[in-house]
Amino acid sequence: MSRLQQNLGRFLESAVPSPEDVLILLPALILMLGFVFWFCGWLQVRRGWKTGYTRKLIHVAVFLTAALLQWQGGFSWVCIMGVAVSVVLFYGIYRGDGNYFFEGIAREVDAPHRVYYV
Repeated sequence: MSRLQQNLGRFLESAVPSPEDVLILLPALILMLGFVFWFCGWLQVRRGWKTGYTRKLIHVAVFLTAALLQWQGGFSWVCIMGVAVSVVLFYGIYRGDGNYFFEGIAREVDAPHRVYYV
């Protein structure tokens, strides 16, 4: 086996989380990130915050959470978070205009194709 294959094998082993980690972290991260997306949408729709600020708030929350997860649990925990972010983001895109999950991240200047630029 070549050195590249060995390194790739080690990388893939580090990326695969245990079933216990998935069962514990995935629902918790979906709830936490769902709240962040919802809250940012609420700030934008109800409080009149600019979308640029709510997008920044979402990005800060996502990247800080990823850094903390990397520090505490390693790359496999960050992979779980990637799934959680995807679930919340796809839910917001599915619900579309007017939904807080979507409004916190979608820019008005991208209308009428806001969904393409999220």
